[in-house]
Amino acid sequence: MNQRFKRIPFSKVINNFEVFIQSSDVIVANRLSDDLKPFKHKVYTRDLYSCD
Repeated sequence: MNQRFKRIPFSKVINNFEVFIQSSDVIVANRLSDDLKPFKHKVYTRDLYSCD
């Protein structure tokens, strides 16, 4: 393996929103959408004022 590249650990794609929410401890999002508002205690975002 080339020394310049690190191996990325296994990532899982979850296509079901409900399963995603239940299995996530933390959610990183660009914007706080209406779908995420009920779970905002898990969300870290730069959208401080929900105005973008």
